[in-house]
Amino acid sequence: MMRYVRDNPLRLWVKQQQPERFHVISGIEVDGHPVSVMGNLFLLDAPEFVFVQCSRRLTTDEIQRQCAQALCCGGRGAVLISACISPGEKFIMQAAFEMGYPVILLLENGFAPRQKPAGRQFQACAEGRLLLVAPWPHHNDRRPITRTQCLALNALAQAISQRKVKRP
Repeated sequence: MMRYVRDNPLRLWVKQQQPERFHVISGIEVDGHPVSVMGNLFLLDAPEFVFVQCSRRLTTDEIQRQCAQALCCGGRGAVLISACISPGEKFIMQAAFEMGYPVILLLENGFAPRQKPAGRQFQACAEGRLLLVAPWPHHNDRRPITRTQCLALNALAQAISQRKVKRP
C-alpha cells in the first residue's frame, strides 16, 4: 500500500506526459466488429505480427517449441497477439511480456470508466509496448468465459494479425 501511494506522483506524471496511451479509444473496427482499445495504438501498424494460439492438448515440449518460435519473431520486432486463453498462450505471452517485446492482448471484459492498466501493464503502456483490445463492454460481475467468446477473441486476434483493422 505504501509503495502504491509513493508511486502515485510518478503514475500521474506518466499519464500527463502520454495521455493517449491511458485513455480508452473507441471507433476502431476489427474485421467489421467494433472494439475499444487502450495503450499504444501504433502497434497496429507494426510490419510483422505473430498470432499466438495454442491447443490445450499441446504437450509441454510443443508449447516450448512454439514459445521459442514466437520469441524469435518478437526479438526481431514482431508484435505478438493473443487472447491468452489456454495455459500455453498465457505462457508464451508472459514470456514475451517479460522479455519486453511488444504485445497486443485481447480481453473478455471491457474497460470500466476511468480504468487504467495496473502494475506491469501500466509500465508497458508507458513504454509503448502494450495494446489492450476489448470487443465487449465492461461488466462488474464475475463471468466464466464461454467457448463462443473464446472463438470470437481468437478470430479477432487473427484478424488483427491479418491487418483487418479500420481506424477512424
